[in-house]
Amino acid sequence: MSSKPWQSFRVGAPSSNPGWTNPNCQELRTVAHVTHLPNARRIAEDGRIRADLVFDRSKLNTERIRVVWLSPNDWTNAGGFRYGNVRFQYDWNSLIQEKRYYWVESISYGISACRILVTDKDYSTSLEPYDPQVGDGPWWLSSSGQHYWNGNHCLEFMIEGDISLTDSYNIDFVKHHVSYCNIDPRTCTYRDRGDREAGQDFLALLGSEKKTWSLTSALETKDGATVPNRAFNTAFTDLMFKIRTSINVLSWGALTASDALARLIARAVLHSLSPPSDWKDATILAAQFQNRDELELAIADLLDTALGVPPSSGFRHQLSCG
Repeated sequence: MSSKPWQSFRVGAPSSNPGWTNPNCQELRTVAHVTHLPNARRIAEDGRIRADLVFDRSKLNTERIRVVWLSPNDWTNAGGFRYGNVRFQYDWNSLIQEKRYYWVESISYGISACRILVTDKDYSTSLEPYDPQVGDGPWWLSSSGQHYWNGNHCLEFMIEGDISLTDSYNIDFVKHHVSYCNIDPRTCTYRDRGDREAGQDFLALLGSEKKTWSLTSALETKDGATVPNRAFNTAFTDLMFKIRTSINVLSWGALTASDALARLIARAVLHSLSPPSDWKDATILAAQFQNRDELELAIADLLDTALGVPPSSGFRHQLSCG
């Protein structure tokens, strides 16, 4: 039997200790696409992650195959992600139904990156089919139907075609690595940006535009009510704290949150707080409100509308509970 190029990355054995997971045999339940804030905003507008050509030194860089990159790897404890700050998470089993799988390559970036193409098409004449049920590679589908992967390596799935945002079950935020960036580490302004700072920035960015975003995975159901998920709730709390501590108004105006102009001015405040922030403009705009409470209420109302969450359970509700 001939050896396969993926056998050196083979998944190990599941742990017999319920309190321990073997690093080389981790359950594969979730994969994610991580990206920079401007691209995340475009994904939110498109309602999908658009597939693109492969541009790095992959063997597919001369092909016309358009893919979306997804991975189960979590780089939180390795200094952060090189791909950006916004993470779109997907259920792995749902994503691969009725698909074909092909081994692409392994590329070493300090740690080996194993790449598998997931597609509807037949590429058996140019790529070697990968059968996860055999259990001799970095991704294994056991006889019980459980997926596993070898966490000692970087595992990258190349999904051919666009992926709908409605299929994502969660959106949250991660830290960008201080040194590495998949776009350009020399010019990237998001390097070393933490998850909580990124959450504030992304929320302000969404609220700064006159749109209602279809981000169902930014919401969840709690006690029968639709509420922002944990990451967006934290982002709102952090954004309010930033406004309270960094916008220093000497003389307030007459605008209240219920006035017709309130949302327009609140949107302009959020635009000033979106990267790159302009605190001088934000302060001048904020001063149009009667006080800080009215400013915060106007922003909460604006963000509730932007994300399509009811005020009775959204950010305005969070303000009243705080």
